[in-house]
Order: sequence, then C-alpha cells, then structure tokens
Amino acid sequence: MLLLAIRFLVELLGLAGLAYWGATTPAETVPRIALGIGAPLALAVLWGLVMAPKARNPLPLRVRGLLGTALLVLVAGAVAAAGQPGWGIAFAVVVVVDQALILALGLDDIATTMGAVLPEGRI
Repeated sequence: MLLLAIRFLVELLGLAGLAYWGATTPAETVPRIALGIGAPLALAVLWGLVMAPKARNPLPLRVRGLLGTALLVLVAGAVAAAGQPGWGIAFAVVVVVDQALILALGLDDIATTMGAVLPEGRI
C-alpha cells in the first residue's frame, strides 16, 4: 500500500510540476498565468477521464498505469526544461521506480488490492 500512496503523492507532485513549468515559461504575465493554471488543470481532467482507477474507459489497469507513468515522465522533462534538471531527474526516477515496483508486486490492480485490505470487498 505504501507504493500506491507514493504513486498518489507523485501524481499530485506532477500537477505541481506542471504549474511550476507554466509559471516559469519565458512569456508575458498572462500566458504564464494561463499555463500555470491551465496545464495542471488539463492533466487533471485527462487523468480523471482516462487514467483514474474508476475511469470509465476500455483500457486495462496496467495500460492506464503505464500511460500515467509516461505522462509523469513528461512532466519531469517539463520541470527539467523549466530550469530544475536535478528535480526533474529525481522526479522521473521516483516515478519509474515506483511504477516498476507496483508492477513487480502486482499492485496495479487497485480494486483487487483494496479488496484485500477491506474484507467486505467495499472500496
């Protein structure tokens, strides 16, 4: 469960990373504000529609996890491009290692994992 908690934290940090990238782009004030708010909002909407555990789409949970990991690695690249390469690399490493451990331990099926924690099967 710790790996899933780390994944959730990484997803939140991904939103913050996109906000940082948008707010530090070399543009005028209004476009920076729009990117600082719009980029994380767009990621949150996309995440809710496609990658969230309860999203209604035909993608298997494992594919959702891998797509989410790819998006978070792109966020790491955006953070690095915004002038924070160390933070971007560290973020990418945490994202990839966490996802690899989730897959290795079979925790990618969130509903099954939560069902094992809650004996009644309720989520």
